Amino acid sequence: MKKIDKFLAIALSACTLFAVGCNDASNKESDGAEEFIVNQTNDYEDGIHERNYVKTSDYLVKDKQTEYAVLISANASLEIEYAVGELKELFLEATSAQLLVVRDEEGAEYADKKFISLGNTTLAQAAGVAPSKELDQQGYAIQTVDKNIYIVANTDVGVTFGVYGFLEMQFNYECFSDVCYVIEKQDDAFLYNYDVREVPDFKIRLDGSQYLDGDGLRRMGYSTRLETWANSGVSVHNTFEYIHPDDYAYDFPEWFNSGRTQLCYTARGNVEKRNELLNTVCGMMVEALKAEPNANILMFGNMDKNVWCACDACAASLKKYGTNAAVQIQFVNELADKIQAWMETEDGLPYARDFDILCLAYQQSSIAPVTYDETLEKWVAIDKSVVPGPHTQMMFAPLDAEYHDDIYSECNEKMLEQYHQWQDITESMSVYNYFTNYSAFWFYNDSYVEMKNLYQVMAKGNIRLFYEEGQQSGGNKGGTAWTALRNYASSKLAWNVNLDFEALTKRFFENYYDAGAEILFETFLTTRAISLKNQAHFCASDRKHDIPIVLASLWPEDFLRDSLNNVEIALSKISYLKKVNPVKYQTIYNNIISERIFYEYALVELYGDRMPADELLALKLQTKQDAQTNGCTTFGTRPKKEASEVWDDWGI
Repeated sequence: MKKIDKFLAIALSACTLFAVGCNDASNKESDGAEEFIVNQTNDYEDGIHERNYVKTSDYLVKDKQTEYAVLISANASLEIEYAVGELKELFLEATSAQLLVVRDEEGAEYADKKFISLGNTTLAQAAGVAPSKELDQQGYAIQTVDKNIYIVANTDVGVTFGVYGFLEMQFNYECFSDVCYVIEKQDDAFLYNYDVREVPDFKIRLDGSQYLDGDGLRRMGYSTRLETWANSGVSVHNTFEYIHPDDYAYDFPEWFNSGRTQLCYTARGNVEKRNELLNTVCGMMVEALKAEPNANILMFGNMDKNVWCACDACAASLKKYGTNAAVQIQFVNELADKIQAWMETEDGLPYARDFDILCLAYQQSSIAPVTYDETLEKWVAIDKSVVPGPHTQMMFAPLDAEYHDDIYSECNEKMLEQYHQWQDITESMSVYNYFTNYSAFWFYNDSYVEMKNLYQVMAKGNIRLFYEEGQQSGGNKGGTAWTALRNYASSKLAWNVNLDFEALTKRFFENYYDAGAEILFETFLTTRAISLKNQAHFCASDRKHDIPIVLASLWPEDFLRDSLNNVEIALSKISYLKKVNPVKYQTIYNNIISERIFYEYALVELYGDRMPADELLALKLQTKQDAQTNGCTTFGTRPKKEASEVWDDWGI
């Protein structure tokens, strides 16, 4: 098997060292392309990723000194203050130069000096630098005008992302996780003429791993549900957060199905009761919008129960449209109309904004109310009432997708057709993807083969909100079995689906595992190859996300032992760091041992009965220590199993 480049040898110690135990190897190339198993195309052409920046003869930093300051508005928000802190901290780390902060009220006297302006400052306005509508909510623009740098966006979050974009272009900055980022040291940094517009292909992205607990969240381009939802909760399945049967079923039984497990969107065919339901939910959403002036998504997702109301009215709709989604779309369209009408009143005008109500295309509501038009060669809605309106957003959650296979494979034909049906009748969509196996969070769960093409297909649906649920083993260290890599790749491709997946993966290895990267990259490729041999096992199952994978038939003993041996080799290769950079050593050490949790756990569970008692005990204790070091507290949720239960089962 071909290897990743030999630059990862001990000679790394002679290279520039970077933050939090990571080295920048972004200019290195690997000769292992033939070994990397992934399908990727570049057929998405509608993104805005205009990165024009040319080096000038002027200096941003000279001899570790800078004449530049950071300029912000006098009434800067907490988000802008956060962006300032990030810019100052990372700029200092890269250059040893301290950026002063200047506020708008000082702008007049500061106009003849040099600055990096963040957001809609008065000097940005005077320079004619303003965000365009195309930047949407989280895109940004960077411009150099008269030797000053302006970073602007339509939202303050967009400005923060613009700061990271500036650092990436200026200092080769990159963030891989909460515990690892790189930034290039430059005692002398040239000023660039920037003319940049960057808009994420998926407009709003949420962290699906739930590991990111600190600066890594913003640094990797994510928002949180709390700042995105204009709701009092963060659940996707949240209709009962508005209308819970314990509170309403006695007085309004028509609002629920017979088992009280879902709402009845027709109120059992009772028009008066349905209007009361609409008005009640509308009132709650109005209050949520008042309480969250910056959020513009209202989640209204059906409960996580694979049932629907079967009353006469709902049954008639199902017969007419061929899907339960129809009554849901009609209800949410009317709900959105009521909220829009309120925003046009004297009371609502101060809270008016562009908004979306999200409902789920999931389980019983996954099928679109469409028919195929041979003339138009596309799917069309059965009638206008079931076309999602301008403020109704379908969140497509493809439970039937086989993420171990390519999006264009036979195994994914049904899911791809469903996606195109929704895409054809909506102006934009949201997506809830999965790269998880709920039965075994600590096991390798391959979803790399489909990733590039899947993201490009979905980008054509004009994705508004993107969430991809991952292996949520607990903690914030990145999990195990290459989950940290998957999280990083997702964060990058969700911003720009045309990025080179292979290059992203190799850059991750080169920085996340330091001198251990070469042998671990080999291990990763071998693991992928083993997993791909098991593809038929996954594709044939109806339980895509909790199919049993703790099986000796899937994971050969020799493979697990060889993988653990490779981890030991990787650890030996980073030993030089103990003396030259102990903090970096501990970070890289933790990154490496996080990956062996999968292999050692699998070896104990699948082949422990063959081991001598002392070897088995030692391996169990090592697994426990590694899991605790990396915060892996949950093994699975179907069935629910905490790490503490694993240790009890093992007698440790």
